[in-house]
Amino acid sequence: MMKSRRGYWMGMFLGGGLLLGSLMMAQWSAAATYHVAPGGADNNPGTADQPFRTVRVGVQALASGDTLYLRAGTYGESIDSGLPTGTSWSDAPLIAAYPGETVRIRGIAVGSYVQYIIFDGLILDSGDAESFRLWIEGAHHIRVQNCEIRNARLSGVALFASFNEIINCKVHDNGSTDFDHGLYITGSNNLVEGSQIYHNAGWGVHIYTGTGSGADNNIVRDNEIYENAWVGARGTGIILSSGTGNIAEGNRIWSNHDGIHIDYGSIGSQAFNNEVYDNQQYGIIIGDGSQGAVVYGNKVYDNSGGNIVNYGSGSSISQ
Repeated sequence: MMKSRRGYWMGMFLGGGLLLGSLMMAQWSAAATYHVAPGGADNNPGTADQPFRTVRVGVQALASGDTLYLRAGTYGESIDSGLPTGTSWSDAPLIAAYPGETVRIRGIAVGSYVQYIIFDGLILDSGDAESFRLWIEGAHHIRVQNCEIRNARLSGVALFASFNEIINCKVHDNGSTDFDHGLYITGSNNLVEGSQIYHNAGWGVHIYTGTGSGADNNIVRDNEIYENAWVGARGTGIILSSGTGNIAEGNRIWSNHDGIHIDYGSIGSQAFNNEVYDNQQYGIIIGDGSQGAVVYGNKVYDNSGGNIVNYGSGSSISQ
């Protein structure tokens, strides 16, 4: 009698064929790929030929290591519940625009139970007045890459969390007042890298907590940050505050109110290898709430109020 598939694998394992059995089991449990398209149906299996219709159903189908492709179109949905989690970047679920296609959703909100998930290639903007386009609170190891985040009523990105990544994104035209920013970061060990951050109402990248401490070891690296602070008389390209060891490295910063501001409980913040020019006031300003700032290797020029100004305690400044 032919063995069942399950019986065959059990026999291989018990009979000593551990390696072969393990390899075949890995194939058997291979990660799945699902599709969503505006012309699909939620009772479909989610294949390329028979996609789901709503993002919500597509997300609910995902497990660790799976991929969900959204096909071209504008979806009147946010991704805000039912998210799967991974255990490392190697099995992180991926939610992405299908390669070469334009996909718009309202926004993304990630809660505290989520870890290790990747969002790729999405436009977060469906023309409504969503308060935030990307909200991450308590979650960790969330990677948002190659996305465009725009037209939020408040800040474009709210990172009330630690160990997350914003990579190669465009964050622009967010906010209604100068209390609204491109990115508002209150957690620690976050990375903002390779992005364009521009024309936001307040600050470009705002690292600050209301308690004055706890936003530590964030890195803002290799970004272009420009034309922020468009609604009023204040708004810095990058502010490093409220924590220890925050870093601004290799950024190009221009046409904001100030370029880089280090202040408000900042301890040991570093700004190096940045190009900072043509800002309305200061290029780099170290406020009297800063301790031990380290500033070196920057090109700072043509800023209207002064290039580098230091009121901090124990600052180290060199070109």
